[in-house]
Amino acid sequence: KYDALDFQQISPEFGDRADFRRLAAEAHERGLKVVLDGVFNHMGRNAPIFQDAFGDPASAWRDWFAIGPQYEGGARVWTGFQNLPELNLDNPAVRAYLYEASDSVLRSYLRDGADGWRLDTAYELGYTFLSDLTRAAHAEKADALIVGEVVNYPDQWLHAIDAVMSFSLRHIVRGVVLGEIAPAVAGRMLDRLVNDSGIEPLLKSWIVIDNHDIPRIATQFPETTKRRLVQVLQFTLPGAP
Repeated sequence: KYDALDFQQISPEFGDRADFRRLAAEAHERGLKVVLDGVFNHMGRNAPIFQDAFGDPASAWRDWFAIGPQYEGGARVWTGFQNLPELNLDNPAVRAYLYEASDSVLRSYLRDGADGWRLDTAYELGYTFLSDLTRAAHAEKADALIVGEVVNYPDQWLHAIDAVMSFSLRHIVRGVVLGEIAPAVAGRMLDRLVNDSGIEPLLKSWIVIDNHDIPRIATQFPETTKRRLVQVLQFTLPGAP
């Protein structure tokens, strides 16, 4: 969840780590892969380590967050939401906890059966953090997939992670179906995207037309014929629909 109390624990209404291991094993038996959603920018305000850090200047967790009177509510939070204090990703201890150490969040779930991680708002994490995290994932499981929610043009980001949620490709698809981009121009844009990004990273990337942050496909394309054309392109162009 976005307001995690402890990344190493499963929220109890979903089960526990043993349940997760069984889930992953049964998914693999059915030929499925399990990719977890990594929300590593922040934790929940009720997280015990944040509560300890916030209440005690001498806390061992104090430097895991940015705390001080200069911040509204007393701590730096994610995009203004007071229940989501940001983690200090410059702190080596935080990076060790999230992905570097053998018992880190990222690596331990991969050992439990996860096949990869989708990273929330990955563009906020930066190239260096993402490169280090991807190396750690591949060291733990060579074929682990690290896919980032990156709304930017993907070329440089694909040097740091395996794949992106391909919003640039979404822009091309939407534009051509809505008549905002001429098909010949869209073809050149797609060719440029492949040349800049590389075909292998694009094939691993996710072609996103809608999600919980943007209008759903039926709202974007009320006409059935246009909606079907979007889906044909989504299932045809380089990437995973």
